[in-house]
Amino acid sequence: MEYFRAFWNRDSGDSFETIFHEIDDDRREWRRVRMAGDGGVYFADYAGGTGNEVLSLIEFPSLAQIRRIPGVHAEPISEEAFEEVWQLAALTGEKLDPIFESLPESTRGKS
Repeated sequence: MEYFRAFWNRDSGDSFETIFHEIDDDRREWRRVRMAGDGGVYFADYAGGTGNEVLSLIEFPSLAQIRRIPGVHAEPISEEAFEEVWQLAALTGEKLDPIFESLPESTRGKS
């Protein structure tokens, strides 16, 4: 797995977002947490997401490719850092699909 966060300046104004990604070895997005500029926290995994948050359905670009996007700063983070953000998002955001809660931790992408 690869973990990173990307800081996006969505418009030319003050609209910033921070997105935390967990990407598997096949470049599929496994989990994501988005902290919106308005203070909202949204997250998604294969079971669903909060708000309109969904995972990417296409092969996820490399960190180097993402860094070439204007208005984006991306950097690698540790698995532990991602897990901390994921847990905080789960506490503060809406619950994922109710089936998520009944799944064993090993199937939720946790080690």
